[in-house]
Amino acid sequence: MSAVDATVYYNRGVLFKQQGEKEKALQDYNMAIKLNPNYATAYINRGVLFKQQGEKEKALQDYNMAIKLNPNYATVYINRGNLFNEKGEKEKALQDYNMAIKLNPNYTNAYYNRGVLFKQLGETEKANQDYNTAIHLNPNYATAYINRGNLFNEQGEKENALQDYNMAIKLNPNYADAYFNRGVLFKQQGEKEKALQDYNRAIKLNPNYATAYINRGVLFKQQQEKEKALQDYNVAIKLNPNYADAYFNRGVLFKQQGEKEKAIQDYNMAIKLNPNYATAYYNRGVIFTQKGEKEKALQDYNKAIKLNPNYAAAYYDRGVLFKQKGEKENALQDYNTTIKLNPNYTAAYYQRGVLFNEQGEKEKAIQDQEKALLLEPDHPLLLTNLGSLYFQQQSFDQSNIYLTRAQKQLDQITFQQISKWNLSNSNLTYIKKEVSLLTEIQIQIQITDILLKYISKEVQTQQTIQLEEQGQMLVDELTQTIKPLDIQLNQNLQTDYFQILQKFQQRFNNLQNQIATHAISVNSLLEQDSIQVSESLKQLNKKENYDQWMYYNALAWRLYNYLSAIQQICTNLFQNNKNAIIESNSEQTLNVFQKMLNIGSYIFGGLPIVGNSFNIINAALDFGFEYHKEHKFTTRLKKLNNILKCSSIVPGQLQIQVQIAGLELSKTQYANLINKPKSRFRKFTDQLLQEEDKQFRNNIYWAAGTEDALIILNYLEANSDMIINEIFSKKVDLSWIIIKAIKEQYELSQNISIQQQGNKTPFQFCIVQ
Repeated sequence: MSAVDATVYYNRGVLFKQQGEKEKALQDYNMAIKLNPNYATAYINRGVLFKQQGEKEKALQDYNMAIKLNPNYATVYINRGNLFNEKGEKEKALQDYNMAIKLNPNYTNAYYNRGVLFKQLGETEKANQDYNTAIHLNPNYATAYINRGNLFNEQGEKENALQDYNMAIKLNPNYADAYFNRGVLFKQQGEKEKALQDYNRAIKLNPNYATAYINRGVLFKQQQEKEKALQDYNVAIKLNPNYADAYFNRGVLFKQQGEKEKAIQDYNMAIKLNPNYATAYYNRGVIFTQKGEKEKALQDYNKAIKLNPNYAAAYYDRGVLFKQKGEKENALQDYNTTIKLNPNYTAAYYQRGVLFNEQGEKEKAIQDQEKALLLEPDHPLLLTNLGSLYFQQQSFDQSNIYLTRAQKQLDQITFQQISKWNLSNSNLTYIKKEVSLLTEIQIQIQITDILLKYISKEVQTQQTIQLEEQGQMLVDELTQTIKPLDIQLNQNLQTDYFQILQKFQQRFNNLQNQIATHAISVNSLLEQDSIQVSESLKQLNKKENYDQWMYYNALAWRLYNYLSAIQQICTNLFQNNKNAIIESNSEQTLNVFQKMLNIGSYIFGGLPIVGNSFNIINAALDFGFEYHKEHKFTTRLKKLNNILKCSSIVPGQLQIQVQIAGLELSKTQYANLINKPKSRFRKFTDQLLQEEDKQFRNNIYWAAGTEDALIILNYLEANSDMIINEIFSKKVDLSWIIIKAIKEQYELSQNISIQQQGNKTPFQFCIVQ
């Protein structure tokens, strides 16, 4: 037998290998080496075959023998370098790649493989240089473009990455890996449809591409197509039953669907396949926590932290668990570590702030909640908690700022925000309840304060002093009870807390009733205002002031009747159930309005206001101010009633304040009123006028007063929080606010008119203050 015969066996072995008949190929390589023990190429190919069969030591022996026979054979250094790399012997791999390049400076694969190794070693610049050289030597090297694209992507150079992926696809339109990696990039950039198309293409080109199924499954899950996600995870597991990531992602999906036992089974399998899978331990620990299996949860968090000492989320959840177990020092240490590892971990600041508050460290609690809010400026829970913390300190103005922001955010919260902040329905219910209760109680405190100052201004009696002391004691007791919301708190405990706050509300109501009763006996200020109004009405009732009289009656009559009806509805219908939903057209509501019409007729005289006007006014306000929630009328009741609570302290004050405002506004009515700009409420004004006698219906001053009443009511509702702040901070009266509403509306209409018509002589507006 000769060397020629050895070559024949070698060539046939190569053919068998290409046909997938590896055993026959191995026999022929063995025979070739037996016939020619110095056949270096036969050793190389047999080494490649051994490596593919998992017999790495035999492969290494063959590569060593090939190098011994031919020390200048660059290819065998590449093969041995790849083997060393797989075995984790990075330095030996690097030496072999260097040797291959030294032997053949134009060896494209050598640069490419060394680039892969540099990337694994974290030497990204060197990796990039080697990929560049490989592409320079072979501009059609699609795999090099993919790897360089991956490197660009990790470095944040998304456009360069996209160009490389596109180039790889251009060079090889059937390259599944290129589509897959481009899909990953599109997903990162939020272009989910493009990502889905690329994953689909990768799977079509390679139906056994398990990782592509996983990534597509993750995308489906994020798009709430959970059945499709589950199908993809199942296929990935079928293709590769030992794929830990596939089990892990399916476990995540099961957890989201509430199938906790299935999720645990998948996490168990992921951990079995990869005992160092820190994220799987962590996720399993979260489920154990939810199930109340705290010891198992603690073990999993500990394991996750041991495997990954920089795992911020694991420290955080372990901290939450420690707090639930009453181990507050351990909880604090874990929150501190979480923040040290990730200074932008919002939830850690939130939880640490709650813990500081429980320990009496109020300033630290506020600092942590404010830090959390900087990271998530619109988070309603954080806004509410800061409102609570400032409430504790009796910094009511600051508290009100945060509670107002919280309410605004709750009114317009989106599904995406709820999902992002991981807020459950019960979380949202608690937050809304806390905001509502604290806002209402704060208004009650401020109303109580105004009442006390009112009676103190009149006369300082022993009863006045006792009422003041009683009010302060109640505030002190309340602020010691207030605490930030802890969404981890047991539901029953949360409910108990809210019931305590509701009892404080009732105690404030009782105190206000005592003060109001006392105020009636010392009510000389209201008498002075009443005398002033009577004198002004005598002047207005003169023949030469007929137009102003018509305007005044239309405005004051409608405002008083509607607002007094609001007061009475709230008193009657909210008394037993503050959470009641009240309909504007209900029999109870309309009966109250009719009753107030009768009272108004006694005060103002027989004017033509019909019962149907209540529904027309509500329709106008619904049109003028839309909420991002249901139950518009119930919300309107609460907003307007809060203003009235703050501004109409004693019986009769609402009437006087409306009359003062109406008298002042009547002075602004001139002969050229016909040129007054129309507001968006004109059509509702016309509807109201159609219900009335002709002498009123056709009078432009009566119409103007009617329209301004609608404008004022809309202004009060739309700006209720600001108005309450002005009442408390600027000590303004309701009459001042009513006048301001018309002034602002007039200025707005003039600006619009000037923009539409050019410069014209403006209608003069004058308010006597």
